Amino acid sequence: MFDPPHETEIKLVKRLIGMPGDTLEMKNQVLFLNGEGLDEPYVKHTNRQDEVGMPPWMEWQPDYLLAGVDRSIMPLPEITGGP
Repeated sequence: MFDPPHETEIKLVKRLIGMPGDTLEMKNQVLFLNGEGLDEPYVKHTNRQDEVGMPPWMEWQPDYLLAGVDRSIMPLPEITGGP
């Protein structure tokens, strides 16, 4: 849990969704990890156009990818790291 730099009134929680070497892709608000769609009923989605079909993020280097549960506050393109 952490305080995001752009918003002082809320706290955000991130979870590990990618490891070095994983391929991540977002299609129609479904996150795919190594080609397999993840069932994430707890995730809030935004209707942002750039999340409808994004190119794969490939071969994470030494870092891990953390994702917020409420993607309307912190969509995937903005979360390529952790606090």
